[in-house]
Amino acid sequence: MEDFDFENFDGEFDPSKPNNKNVDETLKELEERLRSEKYSSNNIELLEEIISIYLRHAKYDEALHFADMLLEYVPYSGESWYSKGLALSHLERHREALECFTKAASLNPSEAEFSIACGLSLDSL
Repeated sequence: MEDFDFENFDGEFDPSKPNNKNVDETLKELEERLRSEKYSSNNIELLEEIISIYLRHAKYDEALHFADMLLEYVPYSGESWYSKGLALSHLERHREALECFTKAASLNPSEAEFSIACGLSLDSL
């Protein structure tokens, strides 16, 4: 840590800024576990983690691919639809993102973040 690193002033590990090599290795390991544990109850957690990492590192096509896989397991999860919407939004596919955010908001109307994402998508259109 540099002396004037104000973003991480307490010296803790910042998962949003890991070494790219570590990120690639982590993703490779997670994807391998996903393949080896096919149809396991761990798939949902693995997919959520993979999507989260891809979104954090601006790999939106990959995040979208795994979000579609996740939705095969949990089609009634607002969080899953929201993740897919985020990937689509960053890919500037705003109409499709709006559909995902709307679905997320209908599945979990108490989650304000989903409704806000709908509004931001409408604004982008």
